[in-house]
Amino acid sequence: LGRVVTNLIDFARIERGGLTRPSTEYGEIESAVRESIERFRAIFDSRGAPIELNVRRPLPCVEFDRDGLDRIVQNLLDNAEKYSRHAEDRTIRVGLTAVADGVELSVADRGPGIPPGMRRRMFRPFFRGTGPDDPAGLGLGLALVRELAEAQRARVRYSDVDGGGARFAIRFPAS
Repeated sequence: LGRVVTNLIDFARIERGGLTRPSTEYGEIESAVRESIERFRAIFDSRGAPIELNVRRPLPCVEFDRDGLDRIVQNLLDNAEKYSRHAEDRTIRVGLTAVADGVELSVADRGPGIPPGMRRRMFRPFFRGTGPDDPAGLGLGLALVRELAEAQRARVRYSDVDGGGARFAIRFPAS
């Protein structure tokens, strides 16, 4: 419930003119991602959706907002858990990888993925899948992920997972 309220408040800020430039820090992003995951690990384990973190070191330092990053991770983990409820493998795979221009954070699941016809709209507020098995929600999570990422000069992209599933990747630029 707390996440829903926070998402609604953030959405109201976006509607009033966007999120303000966050308070960023320059540093290594791994510990912040680990902290976010550890806060939710027991909840997701109890739901049968373990979280697996794979870090490919070394990682360059990047500029990021710790609170914004935490909300990004929380929303992506929540979506991965919800949309993989009918999957045989419910493991949520989180990755941190150095890329040419910074660090890529990825969250992948083995759910149904996003149909091609819906991908252009998936980051719009209140957009949700229309299938009978789609989980409940407001449709704000991905819209907020994009806004929070862009406020940190990061880019979000979606790709299919081989064998089924969704993968969201956020690239934080090296400062």
